[in-house]
Amino acid sequence: MTTLFKIDIKKKNGVLFDSNNNLIKKFYLGNKNKNKNKQLINEFSGYQWYFQHLNKIKLYKKKFVVQKKFNSIVLPTLQGQQYKYWNRTIHRTDLIEKVINHYKFLWPQKKYVPYHGDLTIENIIFMKKKNVVFIDWENYSTKEEWGLDICYFLISMLILPVLNSKKKFIKRSELNLFKIQWEKIFKKKNYSYLNNPIKFIKKKCNNKNHFFFKITKGLATQINESIS
Repeated sequence: MTTLFKIDIKKKNGVLFDSNNNLIKKFYLGNKNKNKNKQLINEFSGYQWYFQHLNKIKLYKKKFVVQKKFNSIVLPTLQGQQYKYWNRTIHRTDLIEKVINHYKFLWPQKKYVPYHGDLTIENIIFMKKKNVVFIDWENYSTKEEWGLDICYFLISMLILPVLNSKKKFIKRSELNLFKIQWEKIFKKKNYSYLNNPIKFIKKKCNNKNHFFFKITKGLATQINESIS
């Protein structure tokens, strides 16, 4: 039996669940659109790289496989917990550390590494124990400076609940929590994006409706001051 799990009209894609084979099928509409084809190719390539490394280190007992079929990709079903972006999960130190540790463990210790490109809390499945799995690789690219995904993730954890509630300022207590996590991974690092991470990431975004373009000057100033 196949069930429609989710459909995104704006992105023109959707997710089906094949209960007979216990598989997830992510499909893209408008196959003639070059940009959508690019998203499909990016996502397939991203999952290929990621699953290859997951299998290599044997983090899980089962082997992760991704397949590309026409205008879709087929993935194994992952059982775990997901969180919505509007939750103030910046307070959940345990969740943040799981994500950071996973990245540090799996990603090569090189200056330039593969880039997920949209590492928000919604694109992470929290499995049992300390394990996590990153999903939705449609913004994947093969070469960015190490740690840019974590930079993106930490800022999203801080800013998305604020944007959702339409607040003009970030609470000082939340900025302090953000700063603690930021310094754990970026203290004494000199990556080019650290000079102005919001400006840097905006240049990587083709979609002007991306939430980074909704960060006001006031909010950006608060974030930049807390990490300077």
